[in-house]
Amino acid sequence: MTDTESALVLQARSGKRAAFDELVRRTSRLVFARLHLDVGDVHRAEDLLQETYLTAYKSLAQLAEPDKFRPWLLRIAANTAINAARHDQRQKRTPSDVSGWEVASTRPEQRLEDEERRQQLLEALRSLP
Repeated sequence: MTDTESALVLQARSGKRAAFDELVRRTSRLVFARLHLDVGDVHRAEDLLQETYLTAYKSLAQLAEPDKFRPWLLRIAANTAINAARHDQRQKRTPSDVSGWEVASTRPEQRLEDEERRQQLLEALRSLP
C-alpha cells in the first residue's frame, strides 16, 4: 500500500467521500478478482463486491491501521463470500410454501432484506408499461 492510499483512508474516515471513491477505484479489480476466484460466477462476484465495499465504508472507523487497508478489505471480501455461501446453503434447506415463495425468516435482519427486495421488485413491476 502506498502512502497516498494511507492518506486516502484517513481522509475517507474523516468523511470525504471522494477519498473512499478513489480507494474503490484503486482496489476494485483486486477485490473483484479475489471474489470471482472464491465464487466462480461473475455476476455473483459483482454483487459481493458491492456488499464488500458497503461493509468497508460502514466499518472504516474500525480500521486501526490505515496502511493495512488492502488486507483488511480482502478479509471483508472473504467474510462476505463466506456469509453468502452460508446464506445460500440455508436457503436450499428452507422449505417453500405452496406458491413457491420462501418461508419468511424469523431473523430481523433477514426480514428487512426480504422486505427491501420485495419493495424493489414492486417498484420494477410498477415501472413496466
